[in-house]
Amino acid sequence: MGKYDDFISGSGASEEETSVPRFTVTPGSKYPEAQGGSAPPQPPQPAPLNKEFGELKPADPSWTQWLKWKTISGLNMAGMKPHNAQHAADAIEGLGSFTPMGGILAGADFTYNLPRGNFGAAAFDALGAYPGVRAARRVMREGLVPTTRTAATPSVVVLELSSCTGYRFTENSPVVYHPDAVGDYATQARLYLESPRHGRGVFSPEKAPEVYRTLERWERQFPRGGTRPVTPTDLDTLRQQLTGLEGANGEAGRQAAQLLEAYMVRPPPRALRRGTPQDLDDMRQAFIQAKGDWRAAKTSEGVEDALHYAGIKTGRQHSGQNLGNVTRQELSQFVASPSGENRLFGASDAERQAIINAVMGDPTTNKLRFGGKLLGGGGGLGMTASGGAGAGVSGMVAHSMGLDPITSAGLALSGGALTPAAGYALNSMANERTVRAGREVAEMIARNSPLYRAREAVSPAVPNLMPAARDAMAIAIMQQGREHGTDYWNRQFVPFDQR
Repeated sequence: MGKYDDFISGSGASEEETSVPRFTVTPGSKYPEAQGGSAPPQPPQPAPLNKEFGELKPADPSWTQWLKWKTISGLNMAGMKPHNAQHAADAIEGLGSFTPMGGILAGADFTYNLPRGNFGAAAFDALGAYPGVRAARRVMREGLVPTTRTAATPSVVVLELSSCTGYRFTENSPVVYHPDAVGDYATQARLYLESPRHGRGVFSPEKAPEVYRTLERWERQFPRGGTRPVTPTDLDTLRQQLTGLEGANGEAGRQAAQLLEAYMVRPPPRALRRGTPQDLDDMRQAFIQAKGDWRAAKTSEGVEDALHYAGIKTGRQHSGQNLGNVTRQELSQFVASPSGENRLFGASDAERQAIINAVMGDPTTNKLRFGGKLLGGGGGLGMTASGGAGAGVSGMVAHSMGLDPITSAGLALSGGALTPAAGYALNSMANERTVRAGREVAEMIARNSPLYRAREAVSPAVPNLMPAARDAMAIAIMQQGREHGTDYWNRQFVPFDQR
């Protein structure tokens, strides 16, 4: 009987008749590769048919894209081929980056990206718009085409020499006033000081005794009906005595001196004893020039002395890093109290406002000042605390990054050294900008003088194209950085369907 007849039709063989042991066959697993085998190759999945590959959305271009599309459409309507119109629009966009239009579009795209949550692109848009904002502020401050001064700013010494020359010309002028001129002027001065319609206050012999005593003394020196002629030197001496007073006498003396100046250069018809109209006009011009140069010299000298004293005072205090604050304190004395204004009585309203601006500081200087103080740039315990905080933060960051202890310690030491060094640098820059602002005020006062105006008439200011070129370069560079940065941000962090 066959061995496998039980699988065909015969009866099964007994266990004694066969020498092959029986075994049990179980069905194969669904995943034979899990049992050590390999899965049979599977046929490819059929391609999906009649299914949506994406979502159709309405166009929502940025302002730059919208303008570019409009440019392409316009060129197409003008008869240009589509691919040529595309290249032309790209060229126009590139050239526009060198103009303020690049900054304008960057600012417009900022308003587009920020509300939509594209914070990375909005940050690059703000970066691209910054040079344009600076250029606009410069144009508002200096005009479309700024100018450069070619005339040299006179120093205090030069102004004083020019003033002395003018006063010497006045002293040697052939103009002679009538002997009654002093008495006539004294009468007018009393009426002027005591009238509420003139000046900035009403004065009396009790309120301004020194002024009245000065007028009486000069009346005795030049009595009415006398024979002693009055020269321009005599009247200028009286003017200087009236301006050297303080308090209520100082205000009354300044008003009386202003009236005397008008009397000197435009005397009444019968007050002139000798001199032609041309002599009087020459004397008038020399006197005005001398007075203006002397005012500018002394006012500018007051500001320069304050800056010099601030430097000396800072050098003898602590770490010597408080120059900016001391400079502000010294300059503020000229505008913070009446006594300070008396020290700088010749300053005009615009010059006093310039001093106030220097004391308050511009935004950049104040930010540098804040950052320097925050990082311990003033020295002392603040610098020590800043170094400790920098070391601690640097070590914590290095540890969180999984760096080894030696590298973490090195980074901690570096952070402890770099933090106060950065504060020192910021504080030094703030101090330098504050002192420079004070020097600019002194130079502005010196330029507000007849001597500088005469120099400027001979050597006028010339157009300066460098700021415009610098702004164009900054706008172009920032625009390129903005475009590349925005593309990188979109590729890395923005899904394709949301770009």
